Amino acid sequence: MRGSALIERPREARLTLARLLRGAHRRAIEDVAALLPSGVHIEDAAGTALLSVGTLGPDASTFPLVVGAAGAEGALGLVRGGVGADRVARLVQHLYEREGEKLALAQETLGRYKELTVLYDLGESLSRVLDVGEIAARVVQEAQRFLQASEATLFLVAASRTELEPIAAAGERAAVRLSLDGGALEARVVRSGQAELVEDAPRDDGTFVSLLCAPLRSGDEVFGILRVASEPRRPADVSRARWTAGELKLVTSLAGSSATAISHAMLHRDQLHKHALRSRIDRFVSPTFVEEALAGTHERAREGLAVLFCDLTEPGLAADTSSAQDVLDALGAATCAALAVLLAHGATVDAEHPETLVAVFPSDEGFAASALAATDAALALGLALSRSHGGPLARVPGVGIARGDLAAGGDTAGVFRGIGVAAGLQSTAGGRVLVDPDVAQALHGRRECVALRRPDAPGYEVRT
Repeated sequence: MRGSALIERPREARLTLARLLRGAHRRAIEDVAALLPSGVHIEDAAGTALLSVGTLGPDASTFPLVVGAAGAEGALGLVRGGVGADRVARLVQHLYEREGEKLALAQETLGRYKELTVLYDLGESLSRVLDVGEIAARVVQEAQRFLQASEATLFLVAASRTELEPIAAAGERAAVRLSLDGGALEARVVRSGQAELVEDAPRDDGTFVSLLCAPLRSGDEVFGILRVASEPRRPADVSRARWTAGELKLVTSLAGSSATAISHAMLHRDQLHKHALRSRIDRFVSPTFVEEALAGTHERAREGLAVLFCDLTEPGLAADTSSAQDVLDALGAATCAALAVLLAHGATVDAEHPETLVAVFPSDEGFAASALAATDAALALGLALSRSHGGPLARVPGVGIARGDLAAGGDTAGVFRGIGVAAGLQSTAGGRVLVDPDVAQALHGRRECVALRRPDAPGYEVRT
């Protein structure tokens, strides 16, 4: 990233009394002290003499110089002198507070500049990356380095919406999956969509860390979080600065930049996958498939068809076996089980390419009945393929269902467009049954359909 590799989070600079008593401030104090009838002596908290004007008399008094209200931040030094020395002490205190405010403002301005530089450079570099893992890795590395954190992790919400899955992590501890049940910080941020700061989070080794956690959003939907942990400290260790709302704002900005880049990468990945699926549909689905399915049906069956798409070759769906033959056997068994379910629900299936199942559900009762049959078949398909129900696959593939329409004269192009929509829904289903708005409307009152916020096209999840 341009320039950001040399940028570090600004460390807090502290104004000292010795630094204050230089140049114009020193001359001003000396001029005031010279007007007093007796001498003035100023020293720091360690007892080092910093300024002396005249000779101290036997009646000299001591006036402490403190930092903050009632000296809450510590002793700065002291002023010794006779009559009027208290005025010198007040002058020194006033000058110190004023210079401290100027220094704090300068540090804040520098910090904001460096933060903006980091965010700009990170956003610029991420705009050229189309791999989700690489984006996540860059974000956590930048968050850990700039905040000098012990660890940083980027999680994405799993397709089941019950867990957070670590995509990239940097730091001393390996990241693990986290449940979204309960009241843990990460689960709260996903549910509320609001960033949070936990100041003293205990760890199992008896230390404490500060935790910053910010959501990754796509529209109103939270699809991940960025979590950053400070260096661990012991309960009695007050020397290490705790994080503040300023750091939380920075992590929130980093999460926003990463969310935009990851959403873009996911959209690009989905488009490539849809293009590949469309190529497979064009190659393996027979042009006469729909016409054959409608042969002998009532005219109402031509008002609209529910089309189903299920790809059994999704990555990771095959049984957890070690040999290619075992994988082929599992996919063969899955294809046979899937065909049995689809045919039992009245589907016509094109199985030219056995692991890519395309099915239509013609019904003499019209589109609503067709949509219901397709949905029930998809739900039954999940049970038939799940190993937990005696099926052959360790993980159940997703299913996409959409509406396909026949144009006047029997043109089937609209049905094949529906197959493309169903394939697109299936590509992001992740074990769920996703349907398009037309199918969801037809299922209204019959099956529970929950709207999804998708960056490319609207969709609904059918829940049992």
